[in-house]
Amino acid sequence: MNFINLNCPPLPYFIVGGGCVYRPGDIHERRTIRNVFDLIYVHSGTLYLEQDPFRVELNAGQFFIITPDRSEERRVGK
Repeated sequence: MNFINLNCPPLPYFIVGGGCVYRPGDIHERRTIRNVFDLIYVHSGTLYLEQDPFRVELNAGQFFIITPDRSEERRVGK
């Protein structure tokens, strides 16, 4: 069993939800989100995500939590 341990006052809470559809080869611009956690869930396909210092490959059914104040970039595999 995996756990997520956060030490971040104030505690995270849900603000807004949404969805994106990427086509193979699409790239999301590099950005830094301030003071917000971002939960990325992959419904289908493969998403390559880089958030310094992590580089992850997310497949259908997997998720990744982007932490605030770090540069991140997303691209979609074929």
